[in-house]
Amino acid sequence: MTREQLDEMEDYDQEPFTGFNHYTLLGENSENVRYAGTCKRKAVRTLDPTIDCVSLVIRHHLSREEARAYYFGLDDCGADTRMAPFYKNEDGIFTLITRPTRPSWPGPLIIYCADGVPADNPFGESSWEVAVAPDGTLMEPFDDFEGF
Repeated sequence: MTREQLDEMEDYDQEPFTGFNHYTLLGENSENVRYAGTCKRKAVRTLDPTIDCVSLVIRHHLSREEARAYYFGLDDCGADTRMAPFYKNEDGIFTLITRPTRPSWPGPLIIYCADGVPADNPFGESSWEVAVAPDGTLMEPFDDFEGF
């Protein structure tokens, strides 16, 4: 974001910056979304350790209420989810958050999660997590996932 772009928005307190990555589940052709500054939209299947400093968690929810409860729980743990949207498509409701990359991971990961997956156990359901490493390696099951 350049000084000129900030001035056009009448944001005189903000300093110019570069290198900000905004992550979204909206498709590349989402025309009704506007972002300030110079934007390059790019679909990704993996994260690049040279430019991505966080990992992503994409979580499937059975309902909007469940997604809201997830965000409330994150807020309770100190995460800031005020601007975190819900994404809805034919496959369900999804949330997307960033989280710190653990040193034990091979780099920033894209982590996919779903709860309420049918399972052969006393509860009849389980959780599912899988991660994609920067080189595209699928880490399943992903059992080094604590927290969010």
